Amino acid sequence: MPTYKFIDVLERDMDMLFLEELVSSNEFLGIFLSQIGIEEATVVSAEHSKKDNELGESDLTVVLEHNSKRVALLIEDKIDAIAQPEQASRYIKRGNKGLSDGDYDEYYIFIVAPKIYLDTNDEACNYPYSVSYEEVLNYFENKNDRRSAFKASQIRQAIYKKESGYQPVVH
Repeated sequence: MPTYKFIDVLERDMDMLFLEELVSSNEFLGIFLSQIGIEEATVVSAEHSKKDNELGESDLTVVLEHNSKRVALLIEDKIDAIAQPEQASRYIKRGNKGLSDGDYDEYYIFIVAPKIYLDTNDEACNYPYSVSYEEVLNYFENKNDRRSAFKASQIRQAIYKKESGYQPVVH
């Protein structure tokens, strides 16, 4: 298997990886759907960095159709950045605003991050659902193709970045 090296893996790199997989792979989407009790859904729209002037930004917003309902997945992605104050509660506010604006009929909030981040960050426990980078890594490692090997290398480096003691900067 080839070796892939990256100078650095940033949160935006991971956002794009997750967004691509969520819209193009039903199997990958299933990692998220299984947590919320949905077996199958169709992606209607996907947006990176959806901003609300008062309530902040959702890293990924994926709207699905399931049983004639629009279901939104609001996803926060973290590699090593410090959580902003009340970040999880602002996701709930943005989700409720999307409901009242008629953007979707229900929503689910996830955080995606390295396991060590999920286990040690106080704000991370405020998200109702979580997917660890290690779960995603396992998904790609169980595939037998170059594309998955490339993505697994990227995820490994993101995990290593968090474990290596890199000092995050609030932004």
